[in-house]
Amino acid sequence: MTPEQCKRVEELFDKLVEFPTRQRDEELACQCPDDNEVRQEVTRLLMCADLTVSHGDEPTLLRHLRAGGSFLAAGPLAASLIGSSIGPY
Repeated sequence: MTPEQCKRVEELFDKLVEFPTRQRDEELACQCPDDNEVRQEVTRLLMCADLTVSHGDEPTLLRHLRAGGSFLAAGPLAASLIGSSIGPY
C-alpha cells in the first residue's frame, strides 16, 4: 500500500467509524469507488473497531460472549480468524 493509500485509509476510517454500521458499506463505496485495496483495509479496520468498542464498561465482544453468544458468530471478522494463533498460544 502506498503512503497516499495509507493516508486515505486513515481518513476514511476516521469518518466512517462514526456512521451507523448499516450505512458504512454504501458510504465507503461512494467515497472510494476506484481502490479496492483501500476499501478492503477500511472494512477490516471497521470490523475490528466494532468488536472492540466498549458499551458501558465491557467491550462488545465480551458482552456478546457473556450473553451466551459464540465467538465464531460474533461478527464477520470471526470467520477470518479460524485457524489463526493469538500470541504464543
